[in-house]
Amino acid sequence: RLFDYTINPLNPTGLLIIEKDPVVEHKTPVFVCPTTKGKLIKSSGAFYSPDSLTAYPIINEIPCLLPDNGIFASAYEATIDI
Repeated sequence: RLFDYTINPLNPTGLLIIEKDPVVEHKTPVFVCPTTKGKLIKSSGAFYSPDSLTAYPIINEIPCLLPDNGIFASAYEATIDI
């Protein structure tokens, strides 16, 4: 709605109130491969994409999920517990 009083009638001031829905289900984020959009498998030091045979490092608990950060890891799956 517009405010009842405005200094400049050519530039009226309005107000819009947006309320957040209080019943929102919080989901755990799901990480996907930035290249193939396939499922990633988390290990202690990286996320691994079996579709693209690429490992994406986790540095200081921050996943580096850019295509340029991926490391080709054709035998990585043999080194992690799935």
